[in-house]
Amino acid sequence: MTLRKWITPRFNKRFRKCIGIFSALAVFGTGVGIWLLADKMVTPRRMLIQDWQRKILNEPAEYGIAVDPFQVIASDGTKLEAILVMPHETPGTAKKRFGMGNRLHASGHGTENCGLVLLLHGRSGMKENALPITERFVAAGFTCVIFDARAHGQSEGRFCTFGQCEVDDALTVLEAARAREGIDSTAPTFGFGYSLGAAVLVQTLAKTDKIKAAATIAPFCDLEELVVYSSGKYSAGHLPHWMAKSVVRLGELRGGFRSQNLNPLTAATPIAVPTFVIHGKLDGVIPVDHGRQVFGAIPNENKRWREFDHATHGNILLEGGDDLYQEILEFYLSTIQ
Repeated sequence: MTLRKWITPRFNKRFRKCIGIFSALAVFGTGVGIWLLADKMVTPRRMLIQDWQRKILNEPAEYGIAVDPFQVIASDGTKLEAILVMPHETPGTAKKRFGMGNRLHASGHGTENCGLVLLLHGRSGMKENALPITERFVAAGFTCVIFDARAHGQSEGRFCTFGQCEVDDALTVLEAARAREGIDSTAPTFGFGYSLGAAVLVQTLAKTDKIKAAATIAPFCDLEELVVYSSGKYSAGHLPHWMAKSVVRLGELRGGFRSQNLNPLTAATPIAVPTFVIHGKLDGVIPVDHGRQVFGAIPNENKRWREFDHATHGNILLEGGDDLYQEILEFYLSTIQ
């Protein structure tokens, strides 16, 4: 039988039908993939408090800190859970606090009341992740403000909006903290942000003059580029740009924001305060070039770049160790001395 005789009209009909079914399945599968990635983008996994964090909160004096939990209502009614972390007057062992205090004394710095530090955590993080950071920061006399970003930790909110709501949330929490009993509302305020928190901090610096200096760790500069880069963790390879754009557009529709209005690279251009940008060269979540671009866009001459050759996204503070913590604290202190 020849090929022409074998390909009958009936076969052609079935073949076209199969092609149509496969095409429909491919379109459907692509749509489902875009939906799942968009959902992952705007609905971060909520972390639960861990035993080591609960131990610090239950025995704060042992770690050299005093904690004052409080709640803030955002402008849209979302409840945000926050903690004010202060130096404890009668600290216990407090290894991190005393260790950093000794370092600062050796370099000629005191430990008097130096103001507030607003700390912003990363995507899928929570305020308690910053407790070890606050143990060191209180050694310089700082009071720290940590809070769960919307859609994270114990705070309300369904969607992460990458700065659309988070910038206003940060300023609202900061004002509430400055109004707490025993807080000197005239003392200077500093900013510290990690990952998503770093990008939000950059956007916040562009909209307020209330923060005197800032340290940002691993900020991203463009959300679409970030989706393309990070998609390799959830698929066989990086997404094509058209699909990444679809993921971002769908995420924007669900979260009620526009990423083009939340570009940290653009937000960096009016920053006038001293800014310290830190990034790991082996960062597999936010490429180091994002941090370099944000740093390059800051016009202020009083800025500092620190790149760690062997640091990833998750271990940069471990890689930098107390040397990095001390450098951040002295960077803050240099603006008030």
